[in-house]
Order: sequence, then C-alpha cells, then structure tokens
Amino acid sequence: INAEYGLVVSGTNGRNNKPKLNNRYIPTLWSTEFLRPADFFLSKIEEIHGVEVYKYLIDENLFAINPEYFQSIQGFGNLTHVTSAPVFVSQAHMFGVNETYVNKVTGQSPDADKHRITISLEPFTGATFAITKRVQINGYIEPETTKYNVFYPNIPTDIFFPLAYASEEAEITDSAASNFRHSYYDTLTYQKVALWGGVSIGLVVVIIGFIVTLRVVQRSKKILDTTYDPLDDNQSRQTA
Repeated sequence: INAEYGLVVSGTNGRNNKPKLNNRYIPTLWSTEFLRPADFFLSKIEEIHGVEVYKYLIDENLFAINPEYFQSIQGFGNLTHVTSAPVFVSQAHMFGVNETYVNKVTGQSPDADKHRITISLEPFTGATFAITKRVQINGYIEPETTKYNVFYPNIPTDIFFPLAYASEEAEITDSAASNFRHSYYDTLTYQKVALWGGVSIGLVVVIIGFIVTLRVVQRSKKILDTTYDPLDDNQSRQTA
C-alpha cells in the first residue's frame, strides 16, 4: 500500500481459512475498517449448534501505538490520512482504548464480552461459523485548538468523541450446521468403524495364524520324536 513504510495487503476475507486447524494457528483477516491485516488468537473451544468450533479474539496489537500507521494513542486506528479529517476507528465503546480518553466521554462502557471483534472457525474445514464485528468511528479535537472558539468557546480539547457505532453479527443456521454434522461426523464415524473393524480383523487373523503355527510346530515335534534312528540301540532292539 505504502512503499515508503513497506505496508502490504495480507489476510483472508474472513469466509474461509486453511483446513485442519490446530491450536497454534493464527488467522489473519484483512480489515476494511482499519485498512490493515488483523491477527486473531485462540480464546476457547466451544460449540455452535452442536458443531465444535475454535473461537478467536482480535489481537489488541492491532490498536497498539504504531508509527507505521501513524497511531500514537493506544486503542485507536488513525484514518486521518484516508479521510482527510481527524477520524479514528476503535472497537465498540472504545474497548481497549487508553482509559484517560475513555473517561473523558460520558456513556462509554467498554465490555470484553459485548464489544470485542471475534471469529469462530470450524477446525476441520476452516470455514467461518460465526463472526462479530463491532466498530466505532470517532472524531478528535486536538489540544489547544482555537478553531471552534467562535461558536464553542468552552469546548473540551484533546478528546475523542463517538460519531457512529456499527455492529455486524453472523452465525451459521441450525439447519446448515445439522447438514454439516451429518456429512462430516457421520463420515468420521464410518472411518472410525472401518479403522477399528480392520484392526479387529487383523487381530483375528494374527491369532488364527499363531494357533495354526503352534499346532504345526507341535505336530512336527511329535513326528521328530517318533522317527526311527538306526544308530539308537534301544530303537534297534525294539524293532527286533
């Protein structure tokens, strides 16, 4: 994007990821709101409509102080260079923002369970089963500005104020999850049955082979024990 700072576009659109995920996998999505790649980390394993999924939370480093993105305050993404206006994006209710700025605005009640950006992935296919995207657009009045003094002589400065808050949530339907359960879990069950069935048959064959071999050895030993030896005097006298 910016050759001077070496910024590049990376990450998926959030719909699909690579299959067969493990707990070390780090999903990376391209954020159209923050105009940069966003990493997620595994929070917990849960179920959605009976399907096990990995739930990920957005990495707070996305909102860290970062000169590459002209970010000087924790929790805000600087979009000034894109909008040509003092516009900053954050998570809802300024979640993760420096408390000094959160406390300057009435009505902000950041809550980790309500205001974080999350994504839930089915680990076998990598498909997205749920996503919550909660973003807040904020304006900023710089310190010691005088541009508003004519109409608002007492306006506070060095303050971020909410302009808009958007929440997008999507989750796989119960019927779609049911179809997935039947197509995937049933196949997995058949594979396990076939695997253990093959193991059982193999064990039976080994046991039968062992028994047959044991009988052959015993019979061979008996034959050897009763074989005539012309050099054996006892056998010679018995024969005579």
